[in-house]
Amino acid sequence: MRPILLALGFFLQLTAFSQQTLQSPEKFLGYSLGSRYTNHYQVVQYFQSVAAAQPGKVKLVNYGKTYEGRPLLLAFISTEENIRNLESIRINNLRLAGLSKDKIAPTETTPVLVW
Repeated sequence: MRPILLALGFFLQLTAFSQQTLQSPEKFLGYSLGSRYTNHYQVVQYFQSVAAAQPGKVKLVNYGKTYEGRPLLLAFISTEENIRNLESIRINNLRLAGLSKDKIAPTETTPVLVW
């Protein structure tokens, strides 16, 4: 539950910097975060609403399903430029970790990745 609250809190901060108005998690859910249990489908719906409101800054990727058949989502949240360049950022991260098979030198100034 803690990671969900942290992710929702991050989205709340994202709303302060966005040009479009996004609903806060509290407004979307109808209650304060942490005051009651938030169902999986509600978290998914909120992430989907944020991605729809900020398509250039948020990208959702469905990477699987839970054992109950619920979607597992990965949310990329960044600037529009970084969202457009996700693949090159991923490859550069592999180079920095020494896991890339190519011989190209990695770029040292790269966006920070948080999992």
